[in-house]
Amino acid sequence: MSKTNQLHELDTLAASWEATTHEVTITEQRTKKRDELRLFSMSEITESIIKIAPGHLRRVLKENPDLPQGYTKVPNGMRWFSFSEIQTLRQYFHNTGAKHKKYYPYRPNGTPPKVVTILNYSKHNGKTITATNLATAATIDGYKVLLMDLDPQCDLTNIFGIGNTDKWATSYSILPKNFAHFLKHENIKRMSRGEPPIPMNPDVAESNKHDVHSSINKTKWMNLDIIPSSFESFSCDLRFAREVGNFPNWKYWKSIKDIFNDPQIDEDYDIIIIDTSSNATHIAISAAIAADIILIPCKMTMNSISKTTKFLSLLNSTIEEINRVEYTEATAIGESYQDIRWDSINFCPLSNTFEHVNNNRWEREFRIKFNDFTYNTSQFYSPLLDQLHGGIANVYEIDYRNVDRREYQRTRQNFDVLYDEFKKTLERAWSNNIPT
Repeated sequence: MSKTNQLHELDTLAASWEATTHEVTITEQRTKKRDELRLFSMSEITESIIKIAPGHLRRVLKENPDLPQGYTKVPNGMRWFSFSEIQTLRQYFHNTGAKHKKYYPYRPNGTPPKVVTILNYSKHNGKTITATNLATAATIDGYKVLLMDLDPQCDLTNIFGIGNTDKWATSYSILPKNFAHFLKHENIKRMSRGEPPIPMNPDVAESNKHDVHSSINKTKWMNLDIIPSSFESFSCDLRFAREVGNFPNWKYWKSIKDIFNDPQIDEDYDIIIIDTSSNATHIAISAAIAADIILIPCKMTMNSISKTTKFLSLLNSTIEEINRVEYTEATAIGESYQDIRWDSINFCPLSNTFEHVNNNRWEREFRIKFNDFTYNTSQFYSPLLDQLHGGIANVYEIDYRNVDRREYQRTRQNFDVLYDEFKKTLERAWSNNIPT
């Protein structure tokens, strides 16, 4: 059998495997009911979600029978509430509670949502775990969150139970759509000069029929949506890497920033969190440019730290080149140009175990060098995260009654403290951008 025939046969087998796994995924989603989120106890609500006195909540529920009353297995037992019911209670307290108490988190009026890009071109540094748990914690806190998965491995997409999706309903369309817009204007200029237009690839032309809103999927968490990824995004970025070379005046780095320049996005979401791949792709560069805040998860080992510093050097040289191009164009037409800047860039250290947090040589050395840019909280990888649906990596979905209580408490506390630091970063960024 020739090498060409072997490749064709492998492609046929791969397509068959894809069809089989798609059917299995659909069946599992039906049987496991992954669209159903666990219930939350009254103690969780009063301690970490709405944060009110338990006695006060019980009195309010008694006096307002139209409010969600929760579910209990036995008379006078612990009450359990769905997440959507919790949002109803939050809105009620916001409308009727004491004015000095805040039942929704901080976002000044008139400010756009904050875009948070999670970057590191070195693998296995916890980007997806960070994105998952920060997004969920922010949703529980009362923010409206949009996740975007740019990794062709689709881990974030799978975590939130989004099955096989048409590629045009994913982040796949971002680069083709931006290139289509660029090519359209190039062809208008060419035809005005009497030159033939550049043919538009059918895939590029198709992308014009889709916008970001058609790619947004609801998750089981109310107020937490996701733009899923597609395995085909891998070939997409490879193909458009050639177009970057063929059309050096195409500003591919504006691809994501442009799609979020949307009044409806401003209204629907408070935070946009982007999970990138472990490759220095053009779409990852675009995600960095679109960001207000960059978070860099980094495992505290010599190898990971070394690769992360090399990534920073690569990112810096790329941004310098983009700034040079933009500055040259702006000054050529008599306009000013401000270099690309971020509200904040922070490292999120990651340790292999709880015992290693803040307690290994490389983390101590790292904090000495990068202290001003590093969160005080170190994430640790808990085996607990592998116990939920085969590694779903979301501590906030775990029903603490079904797992080791001590392991749950320290894992949950770890991400809660990390979120508190992240929230302070958000609040500082918004405070510095309040319209005058």
